[in-house]
Amino acid sequence: MPHPTQAPTGPRTTETPLHSGVKLPWQSPLEWDDGGLNLEENPQGGESGHDWEVLQPQGVYAAFGRPLLNAVLTLACLPLIAAVILPLLLINVVRYRSFRRAIFVQERIGRRTRPFRLYKLRTMDDSHGTEYENWKKGDEGRVPPFGRFLRQTHLDELPQMLNILKGDMTFVGPRPEMKETHSFACEHVPQFAQRNALLPGITGLAQITTGYAGNDALMYQRKFERDEAYRQEYSLATDLKILVQTPFWMLRMRGWTQRTAPST
Repeated sequence: MPHPTQAPTGPRTTETPLHSGVKLPWQSPLEWDDGGLNLEENPQGGESGHDWEVLQPQGVYAAFGRPLLNAVLTLACLPLIAAVILPLLLINVVRYRSFRRAIFVQERIGRRTRPFRLYKLRTMDDSHGTEYENWKKGDEGRVPPFGRFLRQTHLDELPQMLNILKGDMTFVGPRPEMKETHSFACEHVPQFAQRNALLPGITGLAQITTGYAGNDALMYQRKFERDEAYRQEYSLATDLKILVQTPFWMLRMRGWTQRTAPST
């Protein structure tokens, strides 16, 4: 087994996706690939791996309260988000000289491990060299100042309002993982995929307490523990607490730190 604090070096996360000639999700705007991964190979990655009905929160709030809260938040937030995202989008259009490239689309793992298209403001420049070289370099040199600002404040996540309108996401829930990181986490954290019993959210308990996990298995363990705590304490009070704390987390600009090459 790989070291618990480093990404695995086996074929699932390096050799297969990085040397197979398949483009990785972040390499092409509005296009993606599974990087050679097959979720059906992972017993925690397919729908048959869990009894989703048992894991799904029950009760009056889950059945009626949460849908009502989502409807109210959508009506209240949609105009505000539109007003905030428009100037950010225009800056990105100028930066990348294309409206199409200003928005980044990537496949993520959603409710009950079903993949969906997630929308973000682009924050990273194009990669150069081979996929393996870029993986070794991490984010170093590829995130411009404006992209760093968007990541640190999580403003790059605002286009996910489209995902909410499509029904792929909600306001509060576990953050959706890429296929590669989902596979990595499932290999290192027992029962990690059961967090997918819930719709993924723009914000969540793990999001405002642990931040980005990077390629650290211990951080994914902590993320899973926070997501499990949220699933078991699924209530209006918990959702409101997370929603109130989210803007303060964004203002602290602790949403992302540059990932450099892993030590050897």
